Amino acid sequence: MATRWDAHGSTRSDYPPERSGATKAVEHLSRHETAAGIAILQQHGSVTQIAEPQARFEAIAKSYALQPGNTLIVSPDNASRREINEAVREELKTHGVVDAIDHQFTVLTPRSDMTGADRRWASRYEVGDILRYQRGSKELGLERGSYAEVIAVDPKGNLIMVQRDTGDIVSYDPARVRGIDAYRQAEKSFAIGDRLQMTAPYRDLDLPNRALGTVEQIANKRLTLRMDSGKTVTFDPHEMRHLDHGYAVTSHALRD
Repeated sequence: MATRWDAHGSTRSDYPPERSGATKAVEHLSRHETAAGIAILQQHGSVTQIAEPQARFEAIAKSYALQPGNTLIVSPDNASRREINEAVREELKTHGVVDAIDHQFTVLTPRSDMTGADRRWASRYEVGDILRYQRGSKELGLERGSYAEVIAVDPKGNLIMVQRDTGDIVSYDPARVRGIDAYRQAEKSFAIGDRLQMTAPYRDLDLPNRALGTVEQIANKRLTLRMDSGKTVTFDPHEMRHLDHGYAVTSHALRD
């Protein structure tokens, strides 16, 4: 199921009753109060059941394309979120809202399969993982906010070997280092007109996590976005790789 609602999560009382009801429903669903959320949606005639996944995604995409402004799709999991994002992009391309020419960029996607406890064990890491050190480690020479790539794993000794952007190689026991975020690298296609979201804060440009914007220009390997906040930003996506399509989000991300 996907629900359309105001992109800024507003609960202003001057919204029409149907929008206010939809917002309340999403709030219930984000708190896992499924029965209450569905009941509100049913009261407003907003529940449509389509059993076949592909047909469901296509129906969501067509509905979105009819009224894309200030609209966000809430999906229950990352797998369906990715498929919905792709379906919406293809539909918007047919309407000329998103440019037909795609540009490939390497982004970082969170390893959502790893729990906090998992990060203490070398066996849970994989070669190619990208790690971000929220706290850093003076002992290991890992600066706060820096990144490194896993190049070797020793489960028996509970050691991982990482290579920093500087080329330096560090080996350590992950149980001794706290505040680590783990990612995989993935290729994403972005085009002019695409809706994008930040999946981590970009402090250099004062952009918070989950900030949404629309691609206005792609030139010289740089992206220019018009943010929903009103400002326009330009940056190198190789320096800020926490990007994703911004048509659909998970209910979990909505609570972050």
